[in-house]
Amino acid sequence: MVYRMLIVDDESWIRERIRYTIDWQKIGIQVLGEACDGEEALKIAEELHPDIILTDIRMPCIDGLEFASTLKERGNSAKVIIISGYDDFEYAKKAIQLGAFDYILKPFEDEELINVIEVCTKEVDRLKQKEELLERAGKQIKESIPILKEKFLINLVNGYYQSEQQIYSYMEYIGIEYKGINYICFVVQIDE
Repeated sequence: MVYRMLIVDDESWIRERIRYTIDWQKIGIQVLGEACDGEEALKIAEELHPDIILTDIRMPCIDGLEFASTLKERGNSAKVIIISGYDDFEYAKKAIQLGAFDYILKPFEDEELINVIEVCTKEVDRLKQKEELLERAGKQIKESIPILKEKFLINLVNGYYQSEQQIYSYMEYIGIEYKGINYICFVVQIDE
């Protein structure tokens, strides 16, 4: 699988160093592009939907923490890795509160960044598998609704349910609306 990554830093030499000193393709990363501040990065992230975003903290316009916060508010699921030259506990704490995947101090070694990215891609995989599983389960439930409705009616006729609350609860579960209308059910059994 190829993971899509965005690099955000106000210093062009850092963006270039990250982009060109590591063979990203070798580890399954496609660098979608670069941004020089959080404002530009938000536009790119909304358009290209990266899996991973490397971002500096201190940048003009929108800083890295505000950028991460806005991404989260907008429901963007990209994993954000903060890269910063500031060894400040408050920055790291705020980054974690915003759901940043990791916090790397500048200067960093390529190997350190690669290790963090590899762990991040495993998390991206895990979340995508979970999403696919939930999607399949939802589809299976949707496809089984007619069978569940039929089963409900058979159980209702056969007196399976012990209370009205149980009946209404199951009706809600399978999507049968109850609007205060009483239903009457007659069972006619003809010998043989």
